Amino acid sequence: MDYDLYHDESKVDGYWHGMLLIPNSAKKVIFTHLQEARIRNSYMSPIHFADVKKKDSPIGRCATDWASLCPAFLMQKFKGREPYRVLHRNKPEYSESERSAKTHYKKIFEIKSNNEIIGAKFLLFKEKDSFKKMYTSSYKKKVISTLRMGMLGGIHYLANTENPVNIKSLHFDGWEHHGTHITMSEIKKKIDKNREYFSIDDACAIFDNSSDHTKEGSQSYVDCQFLQLCDLLVSGFRSLISKSNSAAKQNILNSFEEILKKWDDRRMRNSKWNGGFWMSECHLESGGWKFNDLRSSSHHPTLLI
Repeated sequence: MDYDLYHDESKVDGYWHGMLLIPNSAKKVIFTHLQEARIRNSYMSPIHFADVKKKDSPIGRCATDWASLCPAFLMQKFKGREPYRVLHRNKPEYSESERSAKTHYKKIFEIKSNNEIIGAKFLLFKEKDSFKKMYTSSYKKKVISTLRMGMLGGIHYLANTENPVNIKSLHFDGWEHHGTHITMSEIKKKIDKNREYFSIDDACAIFDNSSDHTKEGSQSYVDCQFLQLCDLLVSGFRSLISKSNSAAKQNILNSFEEILKKWDDRRMRNSKWNGGFWMSECHLESGGWKFNDLRSSSHHPTLLI
């Protein structure tokens, strides 16, 4: 299947790569729901996790609605007869069963894409020491090196021969973060010889203008929305894992908690998000890379690079 990959990062307590894979076949459906949430909350400015200061503010309500959509976007299979239900806030009508549900949302609606899953994927990869132990010549190379590791590790875990991943485009939030543009040769290094179920398309292009759709010269309006959604995901999961939650952002984080709990309890393989979510952590030790579970102290074998 063809995907567009959107990347954003968080630099709090390590360097966190967030990679959101949007299926080309579902881009219109996902964008439509994101835009409807903007209209519903009368909020058309950029959405960034760090900018949410109050729950009951236009950006707070819109970001909460976006977050509530993510479990449906990332679902890989239906469990039960109905598509995944999303609960929305601030609606007066709700049933007794809705009242007792573990949610802050009250109005139910369903996401439907010809009654098929949407099938987006999210990869979260943390470099524990914020590159302090990496002696590569430039900051950009440190970012790209760990980005490749996270991309390969995550797609190796999520994809297979029946569900291959082909990247059609790569989107980064502003080349200014790295001081220069990222090139395709840098991204593809050490990737081309990997699993047959992961490929970067020969015609793949890199887009690295701003994700702020209100700025001249930004990426397309649609692509800016997906980059902002990636910002919400990487910062939201990072906050939950680091236990740096704030009351203003709690409604956003509630939507991610069930996915994280499935991962933490080692029950992801049997969940509806199996194949849609992955995370890991790396650090340098004794000259080699070690990859750790983000939710435990267990270690995987060292991989020398």
